[in-house]
Amino acid sequence: MKLLELFLTVPQRAEPSEIQINAESKAGQTFYPSQLPWFVDEKSWRTTMIKALGTVEFNPDSFPNSEEIDWMVQQGWLTSERNHFAPAIFKKIGQDIYNTLFPLGKGREILQKTLASLETNEQLHISIQFSDDIDQRGRLPDYPWELACDEQGFLAQRQVTFSRFIAFVENIPKLPPVNTINVLLISSGVGDSDPDINLPLLNSQEQRAILRGLKQAEKEGNIVVESKKALSFKELGDYLTQIAPENAPHIIHFDGHSFFGKRCHQSSCRTIHKRLRATHCRKCGSPLENNPQGYLLFEPDDDDLERDANYISATEISDLIRKSNLDLEEKPESGVRLVVMSACKSGMTLGSDSVFNGIAQQLIAQQIPAVVAMQHNITIEGATIFAERFYQALGNKKALTTAVSSGQTAMGREGNQWYRPVLYLRWQDNEGGQLFAHKKASCFEQASNNLSSTFKSVLPEKLSKHQHRRLEEKKSSLEEEYNLLSEKLQRIRKAKIIETDVSVEFKLEKQIEELKILLDNLEQKLDKIEQELS
Repeated sequence: MKLLELFLTVPQRAEPSEIQINAESKAGQTFYPSQLPWFVDEKSWRTTMIKALGTVEFNPDSFPNSEEIDWMVQQGWLTSERNHFAPAIFKKIGQDIYNTLFPLGKGREILQKTLASLETNEQLHISIQFSDDIDQRGRLPDYPWELACDEQGFLAQRQVTFSRFIAFVENIPKLPPVNTINVLLISSGVGDSDPDINLPLLNSQEQRAILRGLKQAEKEGNIVVESKKALSFKELGDYLTQIAPENAPHIIHFDGHSFFGKRCHQSSCRTIHKRLRATHCRKCGSPLENNPQGYLLFEPDDDDLERDANYISATEISDLIRKSNLDLEEKPESGVRLVVMSACKSGMTLGSDSVFNGIAQQLIAQQIPAVVAMQHNITIEGATIFAERFYQALGNKKALTTAVSSGQTAMGREGNQWYRPVLYLRWQDNEGGQLFAHKKASCFEQASNNLSSTFKSVLPEKLSKHQHRRLEEKKSSLEEEYNLLSEKLQRIRKAKIIETDVSVEFKLEKQIEELKILLDNLEQKLDKIEQELS
């Protein structure tokens, strides 16, 4: 793997859209001026770009300003009928990004030289680097650098992987790779029924996809998975505090909702606000913080009778994880190396002069060396497909840059989901984010692997097409039943919290236990079907 570092800055006396890029690789070092895209007469259309990339399909309500519609038609992002995004919108955006990163002259030359130096099947890792301080004349973290596209197509479709690096004054983490990875999978199905927020309950579809992706690595002893459902933030803190160092997670994966906005600071209120410019709480009237933040939605505490979910801020979640790492200071082989968040906008940073109001970015600030997060909204299907392939690659001891690229490829480069997962990487002497220590196989292991491959090649297929289809139908039916029971469990839990009659509360508790047993049985059946299908 070869590395090309691109450090982007906004010069002190720059005009709108002007930036400077310092590029360095083994092919050489150079710096050159460039222009950010989507500036017209000093006006930036960056916000329009963010909205366009954040939606799944065109919705005119998201673009109430007719000027925006006109501009997108001129750019070729919208069809002439003004009711659909153009099929080539992502390539057009990517071409503008490519011309910014690699303008004709020095920028194009260093890229071509570096690509030409690659061996067969060798990857180029492009590290997009910028300061933690955001210059409002050019908000560099907001741009979709991973979409860079030349005349042959997206660079990410070829031998190129991307990561983001935040430059700030603090030591770069240096953690050793390990032989066995401990994964903590947190599945939070909570939503928010507040009409102003309206986040639906989530099912465990993605959790099962992650477990499928890790199944082979688990069998080989490379990865140990601990799965937690319906976990409150307090329970997560208790778990990380009490767990033995040798079992402490190297990876924490959060599967649930994320939110970007403001939260009332009054402990009796904590109302959430999606308007980034809101100044006072819509419920209690208290003044709000100036800057918005990213939040993860956890189960509410047992004594919280009013809220559907507990909104945990970027600061709170990153502080907890860093504290758990500090407790393991004398055990460098333990501690969190990677946080993955399959949550909408968990990689977003807006409305501040610092990048660190985003969840992913705040985790990097707290010395977590690698974070995979979603830059925009993402569909459940997209997140599920990404997670399964990502963990398959990771279980095969691939570097993080490769694993992310594999997950994006599985999502389909022709679709509108693959660019949403981004990798933040700030890890000393670990350019691609290698979690596993390299272990040279013994002659006996090599012979055993060869023999195993030979046997596998002559084994007949286990299932006919008819059997495979029947199993898929059965799996779909069980998943639907599982989701309905999960929703029922959520409703009964809420009813139990507010129930004052002891006898009724006892009956509800009994129903909860019965539903848990049913859900466990369904999970076992689904796991068995997954094994048969694989």
